[in-house]
Amino acid sequence: MYQQALISGIALGVAYGIMGLGFTLIYRSTRVLNLAHGAVVMGVALTLTRWNIGNPVVRVLAGVALGVVGMAVVHLVFMRPFSGALPITRLSALVGAMFAAGGIAQKVFGTESYILKPLAEGHFTMPLLGGRASTHEMISLVGVLVVVVALSVFFARSLPGKSLRAIADDEAGARLVGIRTEFALLGGSMLAGGLAGLAAVIVAPQVGVSFLSGFDWTLVAVTTAVVGGITSEWGALAGGLVVGIAQGIMLVKAPQWFLTIEFGILILILAFRPEGLFGGEPAVEGAR
Repeated sequence: MYQQALISGIALGVAYGIMGLGFTLIYRSTRVLNLAHGAVVMGVALTLTRWNIGNPVVRVLAGVALGVVGMAVVHLVFMRPFSGALPITRLSALVGAMFAAGGIAQKVFGTESYILKPLAEGHFTMPLLGGRASTHEMISLVGVLVVVVALSVFFARSLPGKSLRAIADDEAGARLVGIRTEFALLGGSMLAGGLAGLAAVIVAPQVGVSFLSGFDWTLVAVTTAVVGGITSEWGALAGGLVVGIAQGIMLVKAPQWFLTIEFGILILILAFRPEGLFGGEPAVEGAR
């Protein structure tokens, strides 16, 4: 029983990790907590349930494309106009985006919960753990690992990645050395949107999606990013695994605490290790 809970938790953790990656990407380049991230994941997942695309590769590409468009809209409407505003104003705008997306989703898709088709059918027995895992979960794990490595290389080696890091450190200074900051930040948001679209095709087949999922998945993105280290790609994956495994065990021991465990983990990390498991910047201003 616990072997299966562990496998289910790892599968959830992989899905959560990819959500945390997109959240981390925007924070790393803009220092903005994008509280509309989960809403973009929700919108992509709900749209794909209506399109019913049979080919999994096309479904992934469609999800990524929808995520790019959705996050570009969030950036242009809810982030860019408030770039010089107080942090609370910027957060309020993104909270408004999250609730607006939920209202639109309820109007368009109704109150039902939907399950997106998995990337592949079938199950198999895990060699060491003894439980059963789905082919969808294994494909997701490999895909997320590839994305984490690619993002690490992107920020360390590529000119666009270095530009985003420079903007995060000193936006005015980045402009002085010729970086087109507005264009770079839009590109960073669109890249995060692609990750949100990928997260949709990974997580929606496992837990389903409804118009309420945007809030839950934003909480997941925040928690995984903070737990792992809010500026670390590997930290986002590690944070996702921590939250996912904890929830997998809760499903066996105390299902009623399934969502509450996220708040508990988040509070503990903020209280005792605000820089996260992989270190870096504290997730709260003024923390050690």
